[in-house]
Amino acid sequence: AAMLLPKPKFREAVLQILYSWEISNSQGEELLILLMEQLKTTKKNMKEAEARAQLVFAKKDLLDEKIAAASLEYALDRISKVDLAILRLAIYEIFFDDEIPETVALSEGIRLSRKFSSPEAADFVQAILNEVLKNNAALV
Repeated sequence: AAMLLPKPKFREAVLQILYSWEISNSQGEELLILLMEQLKTTKKNMKEAEARAQLVFAKKDLLDEKIAAASLEYALDRISKVDLAILRLAIYEIFFDDEIPETVALSEGIRLSRKFSSPEAADFVQAILNEVLKNNAALV
């Protein structure tokens, strides 16, 4: 039986798809096959991760607005592509995925930036996400 990817791994797959789209604009099978081998997972899992990435990508403008509003020191184009992808994914989870608690979206965003970016990036991502949550609380 095909193993379901554990949530953190699934999130990493989604992140890598988002990041790849951001840097190369290539959306297609080759990318999924590459990631499938890299993450040692099934085509089905990668298809699910791709579907998830498409949901995030569809909301990119809205997500970027929230990032820009929370990022007082940096313009969007100064944020590294990987950190941007991490922020979009985490903010998507905060606003559009009712199954994922905000605290999990936040801690996973920080975990991803430690793993794929840098400790400094993790602090930055944490600050932005905290600000986004604060802004959101003010709106309700």
